[in-house]
Amino acid sequence: MHLLHPWMLLGFHLVPVAVLLHVFRVPGRRHEVSDLSLWQKVLSRVHPEAAQRTRRLNWLLILEILIISLLVFGLAGPVVVDRRPSRHIGFIVDTSASMNIMDADGTSRWQKALDKIEAILGRLGGDDLVSLTTGPTPTVSLNAATPDEVTRELRGMEPGHVAAEPGRVLADGIAFFADGPDAIFHVSDHAIPDDDENRRLREIVVGRPTRNVGIVGFDVAPAKDGSYEAFVRVVNASAEPVSRTLLVTGASGNDKRIALTIPAKGSAEQVVSVRLTTASPIVRIRLEGESDGFALDDEVAAVLAPLPVVVTGESVNPAYSRLFGGNVFENTLYIETTDKNLKGLPENALVISLGRLPTLLGKTTAVVNPPSGELTGIVVGDEKSRGAEQALTAVNGSDLLRKVSLSELRLDTYRPLTLPEGATPILQMGRDVVAARLDTPRGRLVVLSFDGDASGWPLKQSFVVFWANVLDDARKRSLAGGVGQHPTGSVVRFRAPGAELEIDTPTGPRRITRGPDGWASVHLDRVGIYALRDRSRQFAANLVSEMESASRVETPYADDDLPAPTPRGMMWPLGPWLCALAAVLAVVWWRFRR
Repeated sequence: MHLLHPWMLLGFHLVPVAVLLHVFRVPGRRHEVSDLSLWQKVLSRVHPEAAQRTRRLNWLLILEILIISLLVFGLAGPVVVDRRPSRHIGFIVDTSASMNIMDADGTSRWQKALDKIEAILGRLGGDDLVSLTTGPTPTVSLNAATPDEVTRELRGMEPGHVAAEPGRVLADGIAFFADGPDAIFHVSDHAIPDDDENRRLREIVVGRPTRNVGIVGFDVAPAKDGSYEAFVRVVNASAEPVSRTLLVTGASGNDKRIALTIPAKGSAEQVVSVRLTTASPIVRIRLEGESDGFALDDEVAAVLAPLPVVVTGESVNPAYSRLFGGNVFENTLYIETTDKNLKGLPENALVISLGRLPTLLGKTTAVVNPPSGELTGIVVGDEKSRGAEQALTAVNGSDLLRKVSLSELRLDTYRPLTLPEGATPILQMGRDVVAARLDTPRGRLVVLSFDGDASGWPLKQSFVVFWANVLDDARKRSLAGGVGQHPTGSVVRFRAPGAELEIDTPTGPRRITRGPDGWASVHLDRVGIYALRDRSRQFAANLVSEMESASRVETPYADDDLPAPTPRGMMWPLGPWLCALAAVLAVVWWRFRR
């Protein structure tokens, strides 16, 4: 049996009040005497001494006490349950990156959190229920489990490498629990201000003020001279100034070491210049110096993966060097050469051959104004002059001509193309094909059989738009382009070169599959470098977070009060029946009281 409103038992104080009223209160009655001298005898009989009145407690007083007892006990809400009362508590456990921090005593914040949780679980009974949710990652959810099940689940977990916004994990956890648990324990290294509206919430804060020094800002951008500039911001969360060294590795040239002095509770910023090579596309920056117990924010990396654009011809062409070597198209590595054989050509390069038939082809090759001859089955004819009735028209809706205004391209001469099976015409002059595309096992070949420079095409907007389309197509085909650095926890999608891929991760190799749309995705759940086995695609995942690297705990405290057990399962209330019986006895009392 369990009482829903035990405070109503205070009503039993009415019992002694009823007894006192019965002892000291004499009901008025009519008495007739034949002589006034006999009145004293009547008074002695009607008003006995208090001791005598106490001994004369009649059955009406007992009935009053019974009525009061039944009514008070019934209002207290007695219920009979089909199982013993139990507790239901919930845990919202912070698994963000800062829970990996090792305090000065050599214990991680995660281990301290486990000790606190297990201490609470050890105080629960076998009938108690426990719900659990963690975040931001790894995410584990248990609903109404036993204490032993929750203990086993927690012992197999580790905190992640993902930054968490303050309060986000708590808000998600409360939404997950809804109205289930009687009390919710928020276990974190970051105290959330008390919410008076949520009486179920109890905060358990672990850790101490951190002495962490970490990288909280990082970005890489191409410079105008062909190099890259890496920006780094380092924060010092400790109460003393510190000295650290930035070690810059990767890219080209020797490693660089830069000394930094960071003030107490302050930060320092540094810009580092690096020059890229296609053989070494990864730049890493690491903090060296005294260990602070948190290594996840001591190193950042970026994969510098510009698309190599090789322009070859008899002489330098300023139009293409201005287009790809300047700041119009960023994240391209511009290479200009007069070598017809293109020795040492990067495998994923976009090759633009001006006025010649190249011996070697890149992943995407565009040939402009070639001489007469044959190239992988495409035959280039002799030069012709445009007739007055001929107009340049687009055919087959090629993506290479997307948003290209053909009215800006006026040709005087061209060479007609004879196409093999599988080739697709792009432009025609009358009935003659003057531009075509052919996909080969090596890559994509685009042939433009006219001299665009002679018509002033490089001065038109359509010139930039056309080569932007070619560049976009080449990036998709070569899996190159851009600076690859992402926050941990993000998902990166890319065009997959095969149906099943093996990717190297910081925790070992992993297999991923290509989706029906031709794209694959990889979850960057750890700090470090992710790379396809053939290194055709690489990504860098970094923990760059002001909150995770800051001093998160100033005054640790804990509140682990357990709620009182409450009935669970089916309940049969007895209160209404007791109150009804009290009402029946009250009617009897009133009838005989009169």
